[in-house]
Parts: sequence; C-alpha cells; structure tokens
Amino acid sequence: MNELEIVQYSSVEGMSIFFNALEYRCAHIHSEWEILWITDGKMTISFGDSSLEAEEGDLVIIPPMLIHQFKTDGKPCTFLCLQMNPSFINQAPWVDIRCVKMNEYLSKEEENYVFKRLMSIMVLYIKQSSFFQLACAAHCNNIMYTIIRRIPLRELSKDEQANRKKRAQRLTRLLDYVSENYNGAIRLSDFAEQEKVSMNYLSHFVKDCLGQSFQDYVGIVRFNNAKKLIAETDLKLTEICRQAGFSDYKYFSNTFKKQCDMTPEEYQRSINGKGRNSDLVNNADSVERRFSLQETVAKVKELNRRFAEEV
Repeated sequence: MNELEIVQYSSVEGMSIFFNALEYRCAHIHSEWEILWITDGKMTISFGDSSLEAEEGDLVIIPPMLIHQFKTDGKPCTFLCLQMNPSFINQAPWVDIRCVKMNEYLSKEEENYVFKRLMSIMVLYIKQSSFFQLACAAHCNNIMYTIIRRIPLRELSKDEQANRKKRAQRLTRLLDYVSENYNGAIRLSDFAEQEKVSMNYLSHFVKDCLGQSFQDYVGIVRFNNAKKLIAETDLKLTEICRQAGFSDYKYFSNTFKKQCDMTPEEYQRSINGKGRNSDLVNNADSVERRFSLQETVAKVKELNRRFAEEV
C-alpha cells in the first residue's frame, strides 16, 4: 500500500470526478486539489493535529500535499469528489492553505455557483459529448477562481516547498513501512534507524503529521485489517487477532472497544449475515465504495431535484 495516492484519470487527463460512500480512509497524501461536496451523512476530516466536521451541504477544499484522513461515526458518508492536478487548472500546488469548509468563506450565491458547476462537470463527464474535456477544464478553472480569491492562503518559498516535499516523501515511506509490517512486530526505532534520524525527532514528526502516536496509528491499521478479515472470512477471532498483528487478545479487544465501542465478538455479531454483502468494500486502509455509472446518474438526478427545491 502506497499512501502517496496516485489519482487515476479515466476520461479527462488531469481531472477526476466521482461519488464515493465512505466510513474510513487512512492517512494519505496526493498532489491534486480535492473538492468535496457532502451530499449525505457526515464525517471528520483530520489533518495533522487539526480536524473539521463536514456534514450534508458542506463544501470542503483539500490542497495538494496535505496529509489527511477521513472517518465517520460508523455510518457511511456520501460525497461528490472533484480531483484536479494543478497543471490542469494552471495553479501551482505550493501554497500554504489548510483544509477548510468553503461555506465559511463563500456567499450563498457563490456556493450555489460552485454546486451548479460541479453538477455540470459530472454531467459532461457522463455524457462525454464533443469537446467535453475543454468544458470540464473551463468549469474547474471557474470553480477554483471562485474559491481561491476568498479563502486565506500564502505562496510558499522555494525552501518551504522543498521542505514540504521532503516531509511528504518521508511520511510516504513511513506509511509504506507500516503497511508492509503491521501484521508482525513493528518498531518506530527500526524506521528511525532506516531514515537516519533520532527517535525523538521521528516521534514528533509522526504526531505532527498524523495527529496521533505511531503505536496508535499502527493499532488503527491493524483494527481495519481485522474488520476486513471478520467481514470476509470464517476465521476464528483468535486467528484474526494473530493475522492482524495484535500481540495478544486483550490488546485486540481493547482496540475494538476504543475504535467502535464494541468487543470483537459484538462486532462480528453486528455484521453477521450482512458483512459479506455490504456495499462498502473493507480494506486495511479504507472502508468505501465508488458509485457505478448507473448509481451516479441516479444520484445526479436526485441532487438536481433537491437543489431545485432549495434554490
């Protein structure tokens, strides 16, 4: 698992738009601008030691190279996601900006403008008529112009750019290290030695980037892998505990209680009969599902009706 996320572009080079239903997505980073429109439910978006609560109707912007994580209260959150490579909108990625809810900076008229442009991009993306790529680019640039002139930001110096890129590369190596070793004995000291940095520096680095300790992050990765095994296999919980990397059953049970307020046994019973048929896909790093084309068309029609009633 490489958490320097590589965004795949299917129809328009440099841009992707889709609906996603999600319960969890571990810390990750990518070089694209990301705009989320929350259409149903709510979720917490964490970035470093900060976070924001996004709920139905919120517009959220996530800048390039910002480490972030999504988590809900166990109920899926559905959102439209627009991802744009900076070159697609002629916008350099190196600006100092935090993940923000745009509703706090845009007027109602500007919000409605962004909603309409997002819907237009999705319809163009579905129909793919002549020159639709050019029309998508025009809408994306209009959206970014509307947003960028309102939210607070600062251009980064060359030194700041280099430092941010170095930190992103180190974090990617750390996330890969956890992904490859979480199911066994794993120590931050081994990674510190690999990186030729002190434990004190690396501990602060992890806390600053992920908003939690190294062991807490490893515990969450193990927890999500255990959830996947419970949902998709008939293994005994003791074997799942071992395969997920927990050192003992007490640690395994305590992690479940902390993360979902249930014991492993209670969680297993809660998904019994529905876990394998759930429309969300359990992975070690996420619990989510992108909409199919048919679902996307239905969602666009629903949102257009809803939007028409509200405006």
